[in-house]
Amino acid sequence: MSRIRIAPSMMCADFMNLARDLKVMQTEGAELLHVDIMDGHYVPNFGLGPDFCRSLAANSSLPLDIHLMVEKP
Repeated sequence: MSRIRIAPSMMCADFMNLARDLKVMQTEGAELLHVDIMDGHYVPNFGLGPDFCRSLAANSSLPLDIHLMVEKP
Protein backbone atom coordinates (compact mmCIF):
# COMPACT_ATOMS: atom_id res chain seq x y z
CA MET A 1 0.00 0.00 0.00
CA SER A 2 1.37 3.45 -0.91
CA ARG A 3 1.49 6.18 1.67
CA ILE A 4 0.03 9.64 1.27
CA ARG A 5 2.49 12.54 1.09
CA ILE A 6 1.58 16.14 1.85
CA ALA A 7 2.58 18.54 -0.97
CA PRO A 8 1.11 22.06 -0.62
CA SER A 9 0.59 23.87 -3.91
CA MET A 10 2.75 26.95 -4.29
CA MET A 11 0.08 28.50 -6.55
CA CYS A 12 -1.91 29.11 -3.37
CA ALA A 13 1.00 30.58 -1.40
CA ASP A 14 0.97 34.10 0.01
CA PHE A 15 3.83 35.54 -2.06
CA MET A 16 4.09 38.60 0.19
CA ASN A 17 4.96 36.23 3.08
CA LEU A 18 6.58 33.32 1.27
CA ALA A 19 9.59 32.88 3.60
CA ARG A 20 7.29 32.73 6.63
CA ASP A 21 4.93 30.29 4.92
CA LEU A 22 7.80 28.00 3.83
CA LYS A 23 8.89 27.72 7.47
CA VAL A 24 5.32 26.87 8.52
CA MET A 25 5.01 24.21 5.81
CA GLN A 26 8.31 22.60 6.85
CA THR A 27 7.45 22.59 10.55
CA GLU A 28 3.87 21.39 10.08
CA GLY A 29 4.73 18.27 8.10
CA ALA A 30 4.77 19.10 4.39
CA GLU A 31 7.00 16.61 2.59
CA LEU A 32 7.11 18.21 -0.87
CA LEU A 33 6.28 21.57 -2.45
CA HIS A 34 3.99 21.29 -5.49
CA VAL A 35 4.70 23.72 -8.34
CA ASP A 36 2.49 24.07 -11.43
CA ILE A 37 4.35 25.27 -14.53
CA MET A 38 1.96 26.42 -17.28
CA ASP A 39 2.80 27.86 -20.68
CA GLY A 40 -0.43 29.63 -21.64
CA HIS A 41 -0.88 27.21 -24.58
CA TYR A 42 -1.56 23.75 -23.15
CA VAL A 43 -3.68 25.41 -20.49
CA PRO A 44 -5.02 28.96 -20.91
CA ASN A 45 -3.28 30.57 -17.96
CA PHE A 46 0.29 30.96 -16.78
CA GLY A 47 1.79 29.45 -13.67
CA LEU A 48 5.10 29.61 -11.91
CA GLY A 49 8.28 29.21 -13.91
CA PRO A 50 11.81 27.78 -13.75
CA ASP A 51 13.26 30.87 -12.03
CA PHE A 52 10.72 30.54 -9.23
CA CYS A 53 11.58 26.82 -8.90
CA ARG A 54 15.32 27.58 -8.62
CA SER A 55 14.66 30.21 -5.95
CA LEU A 56 12.31 27.92 -4.06
CA ALA A 57 14.84 25.05 -4.12
CA ALA A 58 17.59 27.37 -2.86
CA ASN A 59 15.45 28.59 0.04
CA SER A 60 13.73 25.41 1.22
CA SER A 61 14.87 22.00 2.34
CA LEU A 62 11.73 20.38 0.90
CA PRO A 63 11.93 18.63 -2.49
CA LEU A 64 9.87 20.05 -5.35
CA ASP A 65 7.03 18.18 -7.05
CA ILE A 66 6.88 19.93 -10.44
CA HIS A 67 3.77 19.52 -12.58
CA LEU A 68 4.38 20.49 -16.21
CA MET A 69 1.25 21.69 -17.96
CA VAL A 70 3.00 22.75 -21.15
CA GLU A 71 2.65 22.06 -24.86
CA LYS A 72 6.35 21.42 -25.53
CA PRO A 73 8.19 20.30 -22.38
